[in-house]
Amino acid sequence: MNPGFSLRAKLLSLLGTLSLVLTGCFPGFVHTICFRPVDAATKEPLAGVCTTWSQHKNQMFARIRHEGPNNLPPSRQNEMIKIGGMHTYWINEFIFSCPGYSNVYGFYQTPDVFSRSTLELGPQIETLGDEFDGQFIIRGNVRTASKSNGCFVVPMPK
Repeated sequence: MNPGFSLRAKLLSLLGTLSLVLTGCFPGFVHTICFRPVDAATKEPLAGVCTTWSQHKNQMFARIRHEGPNNLPPSRQNEMIKIGGMHTYWINEFIFSCPGYSNVYGFYQTPDVFSRSTLELGPQIETLGDEFDGQFIIRGNVRTASKSNGCFVVPMPK
């Protein structure tokens, strides 16, 4: 066997795997994030915040894919909400709700090698057409959530 062939085969295999990882097509490549809900006025941690999470993959020449909505258990005092299993390059939408507070809507796209993660928050949504199965666009005073100790801070206004 030609020794140069073995080296080329290994290099092609490595480049193929690397391109799959960089494009988010590598199976099992998932992401985890966390949220810390707080009272918007006092900045104190807020218990009892319910989170609904959906993720969507919109592709130009393929079928749209959805997962969710998933209703997570309410947050407890001084605890973060942790979500795992987010697919790379999928759109993630959140609805944060708590009795006595206004709903807050969130939009997050898992980061790739070239971008950092951001969570956009807003007070209103506009749902997209039926073909987008529940996806929404955030409207109103849209802002980027800050991070504290690695978790996104979600201010909940009354």
